[in-house]
Amino acid sequence: MSDWTSEKLSRFEYLKSLEDKETLSTEEVDQLIWFGIMERDPSINGDFIKPCIRVLGAESVSRKILVYYASSDFVEKVGALKLLYWVKEEVYDDHDDIIEEAVTNNRNEYTFRKKILLPELRHCKHPVICYFFAWALRSEDMPKHLFSQKIEGTDALFRAVKDKKQHLADFIKLYPEYTENAVKNR
Repeated sequence: MSDWTSEKLSRFEYLKSLEDKETLSTEEVDQLIWFGIMERDPSINGDFIKPCIRVLGAESVSRKILVYYASSDFVEKVGALKLLYWVKEEVYDDHDDIIEEAVTNNRNEYTFRKKILLPELRHCKHPVICYFFAWALRSEDMPKHLFSQKIEGTDALFRAVKDKKQHLADFIKLYPEYTENAVKNR
């Protein structure tokens, strides 16, 4: 894979080189998702997964991101939640007509994401990570009391995430094909 970080390509040049690719290797997909998770700028991180969504579809990309979330530390969990905001297929074709299949795919992907993330949110004790669930879930699905929590001191930012992982562990058991390369290419 041509890696923009080692070949001195700009991010724009690198992503432009992927626009017309019909396929992406598993390594390329994993690397693009990783770049998206680690990108600090939330207005840019979605650019890394657009080629993945175009090739694999929203649901597959969402599942891969959820695997990263399940096996991550604090920074990666936040990055994965921010990246989920951008997971959706284009719903308009070149003539501005609605692509019904894409609308259905987006609805199914969100339903699946909500099924996995809402139990995680209920068990999450870290107020910063709880905040970023709002990037991955719709506001009407968020518990109303969530943002009444206060972060006391900066220690809360660095404490280990103490949420229960049983729901995501069940997800990984159900979809083992999404775990093979998820951590390998970091």
